[in-house]
Amino acid sequence: MSLFISKLLNIAPASIYTTDITQNKLDFVTDGLLEELDYSMEEMVEFSKNKYMEIIHPEDSEKLLDFVVNARSSITEEVKTIDVRFRAKSGQFHWYHVLNTTLETDEENNPTRTGGWTINIDRKKELEAQLNAAIEQIDALMSNQVETYNHLTSKILPLMNELFSQGYSSGYFKEDLKYLELITQKLASK
Repeated sequence: MSLFISKLLNIAPASIYTTDITQNKLDFVTDGLLEELDYSMEEMVEFSKNKYMEIIHPEDSEKLLDFVVNARSSITEEVKTIDVRFRAKSGQFHWYHVLNTTLETDEENNPTRTGGWTINIDRKKELEAQLNAAIEQIDALMSNQVETYNHLTSKILPLMNELFSQGYSSGYFKEDLKYLELITQKLASK
């Protein structure tokens, strides 16, 4: 590979890789992934020889295994994707979005080489978790407001109805009823 292309690949925001299926090993990866995970090319090649589960988050191992088996048996150039966590040498896990496709096939159209790219999505996953937590808080607040309103109206309305039925009708009371009806309509529309 020319120095020019090598430099371009190494500054890309995603890491590019290829895997030789016939030898069951990673045979090329740009520097980004190696640097982020703090592994050497030799270590990554060793992991790719059926040891990749050593650096995969336990919750992702089954879906990654399915992904790899599917990628190695795919004869189309369809691009397959997966979000998976890799363990860095430090022990910390990092999220990656992985895209993979068949690059070469043999005479019988069986894949011999796959490749694709990986991009770190730690920030995306962090933002998704924060968004989900905020949505849960909003749902809880709204639920509490509705419950509080229902509780209050279950106490107030019978008292107001009793007062009204006994002839206690003042201008204020009629305004209170209009206000309660307005609140009821607004809550019912949500």
